[in-house]
Amino acid sequence: MPKVAMEMSALAVKKLKHPGTTNNPIVKAVGGVAGLHIQVTNTGAKSWLLRTTINSKRRDMGLGPYPGVSLADARQNAADTKAKARQESTRSLSAKRQRVRHKRRPGAPCFSKMR
Repeated sequence: MPKVAMEMSALAVKKLKHPGTTNNPIVKAVGGVAGLHIQVTNTGAKSWLLRTTINSKRRDMGLGPYPGVSLADARQNAADTKAKARQESTRSLSAKRQRVRHKRRPGAPCFSKMR
């Protein structure tokens, strides 16, 4: 079972700082929506990230900068984006199934009939 992040409050997000020990940005799970994270760079800039899986591939999508996009807006955008990605994933799978069905012609011989 995956880990469930505790929900951060808006105040906790505001107080979040980069530790300054490395130049790499840090990424913290925010909670509320699976895959929603906040990224803090060594300069102190904060931005929202959504990590999700689309067609069996992990994707990191930016949802905007922190002061410009509030915590509540980021959670809503993340939920909407995940729902849209889920729809696209099921649509692409059904299209793939249709392509496979059309490849085999009705009268074409198959290996079981060639014996």
